[in-house]
Amino acid sequence: MKAYYEKNKSKYLEPERRSVRYALLDVNKIKSSVVISDDDLKVLYQRDSAQFQVPNRVHVEHILLFTRGRIPRQKSQKCRSAPRIAEGTKKRRQIRGFAKKYSEDTQTKIRAATWDGLCRARLCVV
Repeated sequence: MKAYYEKNKSKYLEPERRSVRYALLDVNKIKSSVVISDDDLKVLYQRDSAQFQVPNRVHVEHILLFTRGRIPRQKSQKCRSAPRIAEGTKKRRQIRGFAKKYSEDTQTKIRAATWDGLCRARLCVV
């Protein structure tokens, strides 16, 4: 039987077929036929209001001076230099140059002390 099948394989082959259905939709006709009332919108918004809320975002500018793991003399030097650096940024109203010069954090230097769009809930000020 196998030999017969191998010899007559072409008789048993069927061409590949696919079935397709198309629907032609006119978006403008659909838009004109759909009417949503203000009351429906209010109900939807109130039901799913959490989906539409965006957490408070903040713009942060900072210069990091590390004191952990430093000897007391180094800590006191840093504590004394912090007000001087802060005063300099206030006078010139430009923190970026000071961040590149004084910050001990690599990312702060690269980003020039600015972090936009941070979620306020994730910030911890110490």
